[in-house]
Amino acid sequence: MKQLYKYKRHTTGYLLTALFLLLQYTAQGQSSVKVLQIFEDQEEMLSPELLGDNYLLYAHKQDSRPFQVIGVKYIEKQNTPLDLTTINDGYINDVIGVSEDRKTLYTYHKTSKRSHEIRIYELTAEGQQLKLVETRKLPKLNVRSTSGEYYLSPDRETLLLAAELRPTVGRDDIYSMQYNKEEKTWSKPINLGEQINSKYREFGMYVKGDTLFYTSDRTGNLKIYYSTRSGDSEWSASQLYDLSDMTAKKETVYYYRPFGEVWAVSAPANEDQLSVMTVYAKATPQTLAKQEETPAPPKPQQASTEKATPVETVQMPTREMIFTTYYDRDQYFKAKEEVTELIEMLRSKPSSQLEIIGYADAVGTDEVNERVKRLRAEHIANLIKLAGLEGITFEIKLAPATTSTSQAYRKVEVFVVK
Repeated sequence: MKQLYKYKRHTTGYLLTALFLLLQYTAQGQSSVKVLQIFEDQEEMLSPELLGDNYLLYAHKQDSRPFQVIGVKYIEKQNTPLDLTTINDGYINDVIGVSEDRKTLYTYHKTSKRSHEIRIYELTAEGQQLKLVETRKLPKLNVRSTSGEYYLSPDRETLLLAAELRPTVGRDDIYSMQYNKEEKTWSKPINLGEQINSKYREFGMYVKGDTLFYTSDRTGNLKIYYSTRSGDSEWSASQLYDLSDMTAKKETVYYYRPFGEVWAVSAPANEDQLSVMTVYAKATPQTLAKQEETPAPPKPQQASTEKATPVETVQMPTREMIFTTYYDRDQYFKAKEEVTELIEMLRSKPSSQLEIIGYADAVGTDEVNERVKRLRAEHIANLIKLAGLEGITFEIKLAPATTSTSQAYRKVEVFVVK
């Protein structure tokens, strides 16, 4: 708007543009979103949290010690980076929450085989250093799954844990632990029960007010679910959370993090073996104006005196991902119940041409991993055949090799080729 006063000669043009964008914004409705940033990484980006207004912290796995470290992305350009030198001293390090005002960071650290702890860091006034203000030791937990995931509520009193403990509803359940400030101890983990957990994997917990968001693969695809409660009452039965108005495209979501006017969506690895994290904001006339910025048109070229040769227009095929399913290590097959959603979807898409892509992580030799990819993809294809669907054809493809050992690379993706 400053330019409206600075360049008086162009006032009319600016007002017309602003009016057009305002009308466009009104027509799109309040659900319109703007992409602030798209981040890509060779390793999947876990547990994103927004610290302050600019620091998007996350965790990612490595093949050598430390096996998981905390990293940072910047929503806006940052001349001086956030110093994480002393924060990654465990052999597993994770981001597990922030305070309500987003000035305090909560982290998890496994420092030895028998010792793990939670740390609380404050962002300094300068905004470029993290100051350790508290450490809370965690009790020994008999976690039977290969990895656990933690989330500390903004008030620091409730710790949510995704792992396989006893008692269990399914593979990885969500448990709750309470902190006693006077005794500086944690309560025993309590399973949140069947209203939250299923026989499949639950993880990616995040609490916003009285709502618990989390990720589950109970339908064969990773999807976001939510549950609510009032005060100390029980959590309500979980429901599917509709992200259609929160993202600019249809995508498989690994983590969903609402930060008020800004939210982040982290997706599993794509075909290029890159993990993608997108930061969105609500669209406004100002953000729409920024989106409408286009480069200057190219200079006109001189007309050629040669007669142009007609060129035949070729319609290139496009693809739509309709299904993703993930595997434990050394798991190659799925029960037919786990592909029910896929089968029902294909019943409404007769005579479809499919691409079925098999993935494997970096554990094992290249030769073994190629066999694993093919075995997983071919088994999904066989389940489709057994469903008796008419006119369905498919092509088996194998994803490129990766250096990651993450579960995000142990999967099968199914595309419809249009």
